[in-house]
Amino acid sequence: MTIPQDKREAILRAVMEGSSLRAACRDMGVTRSEWYVDLAAEPEFADQYARATLIRADDHFDEMMEIADGDGDPQRDRLRVDTRKWALARMNPRKYGDKVQIGGAGDLPPVASVDATKLSSEALREIMGAVDETPLADEG
Repeated sequence: MTIPQDKREAILRAVMEGSSLRAACRDMGVTRSEWYVDLAAEPEFADQYARATLIRADDHFDEMMEIADGDGDPQRDRLRVDTRKWALARMNPRKYGDKVQIGGAGDLPPVASVDATKLSSEALREIMGAVDETPLADEG
């Protein structure tokens, strides 16, 4: 262990509260290379960091919703929300990604996996029509 336990805990706490690893390490005087060396050497520590990053993604989601519900500049807020959506889809793609999986039980592979961002409007209407007769927003 190259990083003292108190600094590790402070960095993990900062990450869980939404900080980037870069900022948290900088604030604690720890290099990211030291951080990654410890992660590679200690699987339990790596698991703690993985859980902290999942919590951070949830924090970003909450922040995104606050921005969307706020009274700020609409163009700036749209950019802030879109940036967070993009980041969330990469931080935790299983929870916040754009992939739609159809069929299959939780312990079985899906029957089909579709990236909804690559579908045409017509294909999306067809899928939505099979699920629900509610019109899509662009049919308004």
